[in-house]
Amino acid sequence: MRVRNEDGEKISEKTTVKLYAYPDGKNRILVGAVILLTTVNLAILGTIAFQRIKPHEPIPARESFRDRPNYGRTLANELDLTPEQSERFEQLRREHFEATTYNKRALQKHYRMVMEELSNEVP
Repeated sequence: MRVRNEDGEKISEKTTVKLYAYPDGKNRILVGAVILLTTVNLAILGTIAFQRIKPHEPIPARESFRDRPNYGRTLANELDLTPEQSERFEQLRREHFEATTYNKRALQKHYRMVMEELSNEVP
């Protein structure tokens, strides 16, 4: 089979193979890009396959704070407070929770409103 070059001259099949075997300039960049992208794709597919094959270890459930003994009293116990200090600590703790309850509820209300707005078709 005979192939013609850009000037219209006939060139042999061996010359045609030589042109594609040793790319230069733009072709060399394209061949490099194809090789690089193929390698990246194979690495991604290998990672995905490995993640599906590897057995997953169950994540242990965290212990709830409310299930712990002396919930909320641990700090006071570790500080080894006197009875007066312990009473003051409990009073400050109660005041803190009373003061922050309103803010926490308002924040939850606004969070729900934002989530509802985001879930609308036209936010």
